[in-house]
Amino acid sequence: MSLRFYPFDRAAALIAAPFFDARTERFCDQTVGVNYMWRAPFDGAYAIADGCFILKVGYGVKGVHFTYPIGESPDAALDALEDY
Repeated sequence: MSLRFYPFDRAAALIAAPFFDARTERFCDQTVGVNYMWRAPFDGAYAIADGCFILKVGYGVKGVHFTYPIGESPDAALDALEDY
């Protein structure tokens, strides 16, 4: 499967909300609100892979990073990220 990333805009935040809501951790970095708030400075984009939400963020000279997949099959989503 080839991942396709989309801008993390308001509509994407609504798509992402159920994934974040299902998490049991309550760290602010792992909430839809904080990720939406910081989307512009970090050029946030998202993909859905194997029932998982993945956020792609840019850290300038440090390059592009990905969040750990949130959802049903993180191992399969990690495989998709490796293929990306």
